[in-house]
Amino acid sequence: MNNNKKKSDKFLACLLVSVLFLMYLQTVFYPFFYPEKYASKAVQNSKITTESLPVAPLPQVQPVAETGGLDYKITTQMLEQAGSVKVETDILKAEISLLGGRLKNLELKAYKETVAADSPLMNLINQRAGMPLPLAVYQAAQSDEVVKYELIFINQPKKEGEIYQLGNADEIKFTLQGALANGQIITKTFSFKRDCYLFDLNYTVDGSSEPTKLEWTRYISEEDSKTNVDSEFVWFTGAKVRRESFANLKAEAQNRHNLLGGEVAVQKKVPDTNKYKEDLRIKWLAMGELYFNEILIADTELQTGEIVVVENLYSIRLISDKPNATYRVFVGPKKYDLLKQAGDSLEKNINLGKMGFFPAGLVSLIATPMMLLLNMLYKLFGNYGVAIIGLTILVKLITFPVNMSSLKHMKIMADLQPEVKVIQERMKETKDPNALMEFYKKKGVNPMGGCLPAFIQIPFFIGLYAALYCAFELRHAPFALWIKDLSASEELLVVGFPVPVLVVLFTVFMLVQQWLTPTMGDPTQKKVMLLMPIFFGFILANLPAGLTLYMLVSSVISVAQQKVYNRTSSTRDALIADISCSVALLCLGLIFTKIH
Repeated sequence: MNNNKKKSDKFLACLLVSVLFLMYLQTVFYPFFYPEKYASKAVQNSKITTESLPVAPLPQVQPVAETGGLDYKITTQMLEQAGSVKVETDILKAEISLLGGRLKNLELKAYKETVAADSPLMNLINQRAGMPLPLAVYQAAQSDEVVKYELIFINQPKKEGEIYQLGNADEIKFTLQGALANGQIITKTFSFKRDCYLFDLNYTVDGSSEPTKLEWTRYISEEDSKTNVDSEFVWFTGAKVRRESFANLKAEAQNRHNLLGGEVAVQKKVPDTNKYKEDLRIKWLAMGELYFNEILIADTELQTGEIVVVENLYSIRLISDKPNATYRVFVGPKKYDLLKQAGDSLEKNINLGKMGFFPAGLVSLIATPMMLLLNMLYKLFGNYGVAIIGLTILVKLITFPVNMSSLKHMKIMADLQPEVKVIQERMKETKDPNALMEFYKKKGVNPMGGCLPAFIQIPFFIGLYAALYCAFELRHAPFALWIKDLSASEELLVVGFPVPVLVVLFTVFMLVQQWLTPTMGDPTQKKVMLLMPIFFGFILANLPAGLTLYMLVSSVISVAQQKVYNRTSSTRDALIADISCSVALLCLGLIFTKIH
């Protein structure tokens, strides 16, 4: 009878652990590590209304049967025939079409689309036949979409064929002029500066007093919209940053399309005074994905804006009360230092607080200094992989006292287990529910004392994870050996099979750490818990190499600490093990970077 009861208890314990583990995956792990899988559910559960919105005049939209997309009256052939103005600075190449005075191409000379040697430069104008190009000017029911501009001024002579180059000047400045459909003259002046992703745009509509809008557009295919879950609209009021994901507005546009029929645009006023009553106007309005962004910045007074989604076309607009306006436009990488240097708090466009259900303010508070430390360590070591190792070591040293508190408590509780089992057997006869707590009180221990140190470490883990996840610096950044891109998952071909080596090593060290952890329960439960690292190994296989490297280094140092402390029970020895292991890992990382 007792044997059957013990077997039943073991089975229930295993079942409980399995259920808790599955609950952990569904409620904590997946939303944290794979938020894209839950974005669609969140969107589906959001309330969609059918109230008509005041949609501003859009270019004429007609369904195209053969492509299933949008078709506009401007064709690729018309753009080619109209000609363009091509300019080149030290860091970018830009092409402005004379039809509409809009950006046709903008290539970043320092960044490529992929890590391949023959990869083309990163072009932030995602062209599609007939799509509205960025930097349109709207006034009432008309725009400069079909305006045929002429180049009336440029401060640089032509060089290298038809490309205007910066040369020794500090800026390339030129002016385009044309006429709207009603005969009013519209003038656009562009100014591209040296070593700067910011450029100035001034426009004037003569003989008018009506408000105007400046628009930036981005086309995202259905395939890209499913994989790029970090795309969002962001606006800054001068005090607060607000965000709206592409996925939410896309779902709302599709829902309205299904309910109302036809091509339905979804437009939001920015700021929405019904939702954010303290926000009246904004300083800048941005759109972008994880690593690149486009920002329209009001040059003087704060303004209002709009965000618009129609099918796969996403748009932002800043609205001026006047027929003339001056804007600054940032088109480039979401690199913290660059955005910070540009001013106007543009660095707030980086979403360091986007980590599942954790408070955004807390995550950002920790992630920001982590990112700054990462950049400082890169300047010291010249390699972001080594910088990640160094950053992980610093975090482990900072949290060392907390780790030791947890290890000490677990060891004490493990040492008390024989006495605890005796008391538990006695409690079955005495029926005294307080006997065990009185025993813990007598020994001066708290059975939950090991939870607080672990809880204190969570913000550091989340902050560091957020910093590494959002760091543009890791994009296409090599570490060593087969790891050529720290922002992508790593694989090494072993006998023709791709093996995620860092993930495998991380899983092994997690198993060792789990085995070294003193157990306070049934040995069967410990064996069940040993399955968790294997589950984690499979789930984390597609993590970016930079994050996996951080988790591996952290796990190796933890194993060294725990192994030494279990043997000697000395905090000093554990600290020596921590430092020795850290120095060895850092040196090993530096050596690997020298191997070609």
